Amino acid sequence: MSHPADVMHPLAESPAREAGYRPDIDGLRAVAITLVVAYHAFPGRFSGGFVGVDVFFVISGFLITGIIFDQMRRGTFTIASFYGRRVRRIFPAMITVVLATCLAGGVFLPAKELQSLGLSMIGSAAFVQNFVLLGEIGYFDVEAARKPLLHLWSLAIEEQYYILWPLLLLLIRRLRMNPVTWVAVLAGISFWVGLVLLGKNRDLAFYLPISRFWELFAGSFLAIATILAKEVPLFERTLAKADDFLHPLVFSAGVPAGRNLPAQIGALLAVGLVAWVTFRFGPDTPFPGKNAALPIAAAMLLILCKRSWVNQRLLASPPMVFIGLISYPLYLWHFPLMAFARIMSPPEHLRPVMVGVVLLSVALAWLTYRFVEYPIRFGGVCRRAISALGAGMVVIGLLGLIADRTGGLPQRMPSSLRSFMLTGEETSSHWRRGQCLLLPDQGAEAFTPDCAGHGGHPLLLIWGDSYAAAEYVGLEHFRTEMGYDVAEYTSSACPPLIGFTLAERPFCKGNNDFVLERIRALRPEVVILHGT
Repeated sequence: MSHPADVMHPLAESPAREAGYRPDIDGLRAVAITLVVAYHAFPGRFSGGFVGVDVFFVISGFLITGIIFDQMRRGTFTIASFYGRRVRRIFPAMITVVLATCLAGGVFLPAKELQSLGLSMIGSAAFVQNFVLLGEIGYFDVEAARKPLLHLWSLAIEEQYYILWPLLLLLIRRLRMNPVTWVAVLAGISFWVGLVLLGKNRDLAFYLPISRFWELFAGSFLAIATILAKEVPLFERTLAKADDFLHPLVFSAGVPAGRNLPAQIGALLAVGLVAWVTFRFGPDTPFPGKNAALPIAAAMLLILCKRSWVNQRLLASPPMVFIGLISYPLYLWHFPLMAFARIMSPPEHLRPVMVGVVLLSVALAWLTYRFVEYPIRFGGVCRRAISALGAGMVVIGLLGLIADRTGGLPQRMPSSLRSFMLTGEETSSHWRRGQCLLLPDQGAEAFTPDCAGHGGHPLLLIWGDSYAAAEYVGLEHFRTEMGYDVAEYTSSACPPLIGFTLAERPFCKGNNDFVLERIRALRPEVVILHGT
């Protein structure tokens, strides 16, 4: 188990090379962050990689509860020192990444998106991002991949857990209650609430802390049970008995004694579970609920089976430990970079761009770990420095408040473009709604004669939805000086597809059939198709 000074957010802990340190836990972090990054970069290929966050929750509960409980038993635990270490560990990298995201948003995002980013910054600074997102967007919604700070929902849930859990654990000890029993009871209640919510509202089940706490409680249960078992951990006694039973069964197959067969089997089973959920789960999988029990069980098995080949040779290998060490800043950096890549890159070029983003994320994560996290964590940080970190988080909240209350800082934009960027009035007033841009309740008979243009050639004919109608304004503006004519036949939410039907837009097919006839009659030199 890591040294007390190291135990903060599980994505970022680095080992103190002391007795009890488990490099395989860092390797397990590497597995978790790899799953998350792969899912966010290539959701089609790693459709269940989002379970990496659930693995992190188990690691967090195991490590941090282990240290809290051990310090309580020795009488050295204090709330002030716990949160001082937590601020020192979490805040530096988070402040760095969120400020960088804010700067990039100010340069690249339009007003509406920057306003949304501002609200996310407030939620991140107050560690309530999960509640902010609950009122905005679901984690699996298509547009969620374009919200730069969406991923901080998990950090918010974890902080909410550690605001309550140390106090509750102190109460359990003071009342001399069995902590193992109570952790199991609390985990069961949380799991049951999650199941109920999942049946009613998936976003509530995903974002509310009460429906996710059981995943952290799972790790807490392991930590407390292991400590109370003293020199011979509870699970290891069980393993020893299982080993005695299994060896006679497999000895004839050539497996020598002393290979810790239960641990080997458990670790391989865990690896199989992780692989299965990574490629079989997807956005349509009901989650968390009972499906989350699979990655949780896998994480618990890998923590318990520390003597297995998987743990000692694979998870504890130097490359895995390295990724585990930088996993917290990697988690922080990768999603904003991917969100901006999706905003700025054409979809057909996104795959190679994502490969570059992953490499850049790893580089930035290492730089953040080396020059931000490590010096602050182990550089003799005093109360004044902790106060400065707290002030930095307040600054993030204030910047977010400014972006939110000003409507996305429209002052960034040239005055000539500001009104258009904010309202679109300069163009939308020329869309000819109800005449050449038909509304949802209008059929093809509503198209007016002037939609055909002025009778000149070469003729550009625009066919599509309201996005196509927006193109008419620019083309019409340059019509005279460029020597062409423009025709517009567009219908709200109707892409230019022959035979297209949509229940919410019953006139789409008829309107598109009419436009096809107009193309045959007008014989334009160019037909511009635009739909979303």
